[in-house]
Amino acid sequence: MAYERHLSIHLSLIFFVTFLADQSSGALSFKAGKENITIVSPGLFACKEVSFQDPFNRGQDVKVLASIGHAVKSQTTRNGAAIWVEDVAANGFTVCVLEFGDGSNDTAEVNWIAVQSAPSGSQLGATSLNSWTTGTECKRIDFQQRFSTLPTIFVTASHQLPKRPQDAMAVWVEDLREDNFKICLREAKIFDGPHRNMKINWMAFTNLRVDNFTITDSLSFTRINSPSYQDNYAFCQTINFTDPFFAPPVVVVTPKHSDNNNNSNLSGSRCIAVTAWVEQTSTEDAKVCVRSYNSNANNKDIITVDYIVIGDLDPCIDVTCHYHCLCKAFGPRDARCVSVDSCPSYQEPVCSSNGTSYDNECLFKQEMCLLRHNFTVQHPGSCEGFPFQRGRRHMPHIPSLGYSHCEVINLKPYVFYPDKPTEVQITVNHIDSSDKSYVHDAAVAWVENVNYDRFTACVMATGFNERKSNANVSVDWMAYQGAPVGGVAGEEGISQWWTGTTCKAVNFPSVSDFY
Repeated sequence: MAYERHLSIHLSLIFFVTFLADQSSGALSFKAGKENITIVSPGLFACKEVSFQDPFNRGQDVKVLASIGHAVKSQTTRNGAAIWVEDVAANGFTVCVLEFGDGSNDTAEVNWIAVQSAPSGSQLGATSLNSWTTGTECKRIDFQQRFSTLPTIFVTASHQLPKRPQDAMAVWVEDLREDNFKICLREAKIFDGPHRNMKINWMAFTNLRVDNFTITDSLSFTRINSPSYQDNYAFCQTINFTDPFFAPPVVVVTPKHSDNNNNSNLSGSRCIAVTAWVEQTSTEDAKVCVRSYNSNANNKDIITVDYIVIGDLDPCIDVTCHYHCLCKAFGPRDARCVSVDSCPSYQEPVCSSNGTSYDNECLFKQEMCLLRHNFTVQHPGSCEGFPFQRGRRHMPHIPSLGYSHCEVINLKPYVFYPDKPTEVQITVNHIDSSDKSYVHDAAVAWVENVNYDRFTACVMATGFNERKSNANVSVDWMAYQGAPVGGVAGEEGISQWWTGTTCKAVNFPSVSDFY
C-alpha cells in the first residue's frame, strides 16, 4: 500500500451499524442505522418495516429511539414530523411518520437506535401512559438511580395499537432532574382521541461508554427573537463535525424545555409543545431544527435539544499517500491510495524532474501514481519550451459575397513536435487596403486540416450582396503547442446548429493556478 497510517489502531473497529457486545451473553445489544421512508399525500403518513441485519437475542425487550431527518438539502426549512415505533421485536420493528404542515414532498429519513440492555453509563426504560382524550399529556418518570449531574436524555413514543395516525404525537421532555424527568405528548390533530396503549422508550446517561464512535452533546435555542418566515418559523443550528465521516452518520435528537433560574416566569413555558428534527445531514455537519407551539415573541424560554451522532469516520483521516496519489475510501475501513480518476483537457504544461513534459499538473500526478514514480515538478511550462510561430498571409482572391477562399500555409520545419497537437489562431486583417475610408463587409475566417507542418486558412466575405465586393483581405495567424508559462490553452467542441448564434462557457482553472 502506498500510504502510511498515523492513526491508532482502535479506529479500525468503527462500524456503520454500531453495536456493543454484551459480555455476559455475547448478544448484540446496541445498533443504529438509517432508513428512507416515502411519505405520500394526502395524509402525509407512512410506515416502514425495519429488519436488523443481526437480530437481538430473544427473551428481553428491545427499545428503539428514533428521529425524523432528511438526506437532501432544501432551500426552505421543513416542518418536522411526529415519529413513533410499533411491533418492536428481536429481529426488527416498524417505524411510522406523520409530517406536520405541508410536508416535505420527498423521501424522509429515519435515524434510529435500538437497545436491548442499557449500555455502560446509561439507564434505559419503557414507561406506559394512561389513556387520555385530547390535548397534552405529561407524566413524571423516576430514574432507577440518581445521576451525579443532569443527564442527556432521548425519548420516543411506542404504539401498541398499530397504524393509527390519530395517535401521532409531538414528544418532548420537561423538568429534567438528576433523579427524574417529565415526559410530555401533544396530539398532532386536536380532539383525535381517545389515545391509549402507548409507551415511551427512554435512555438517559451522563457518560455513555460504547465501543464505537459516538458524539453526544446539546444545543441551546433561546427565544431572543421570533423565528422568521424565511426560516419557516423554526429555530435551527448546525453541528460541525471535527472530523469527516465516511457516510452521513445517524443523528437522533430529543427536545426539552430547560431550566432557567433567571426566568421567574418559566412556569408559563410548561406543557408548551415543542418538536425537533434533523433538517439535513452530511459527512461534515448536521442541521438540527426546533419549533415551539407557543408563537408569543415575549416568551423567552429556552429549548434544549440533546443529540447523539453515531457513524464511521472517514478512513482516509491521517492517511498519507506517496507518489502523488490521493486517498479514497472504498468502505468504512477500506482506505486506498489511488490516482485521480480523470484530468481536464486544457494545456498548462509542466516539466517533471525526469525531463518529461505533461499537458497539466493533474496528468503528471496521475501518471506518477500509476507508475509509482516519485518525480516532482521541475518547473512550470514545457521541458522543450513553448513552440510558437506567427505570420501574415494575403488572400489574393475573394469571390463574391457568400463564397469562401482557402489557402494552405506551410509552417517552418523542426519547430513543432509531430506527436503533439498543434493549435492555430487566425484573424482577418485589412491592413493592406488602399482606400482608408472604405468600410469593408465582415469577413469570417477559420482553419482546417491543422498539422504540425501546415494548416489551411479559409476566409469568406459576408453581407447582403448589396454592393460589389471590394475585399482585399489578409489573415494574421499564430500556431503553437501547449501553453506559455503562466498561460492556459485548450479547445472546445461546439455542437452542430443550423442558424443564428450559439455560445459555450469555458471554465478556466482557479485564479491561483496562474501565479
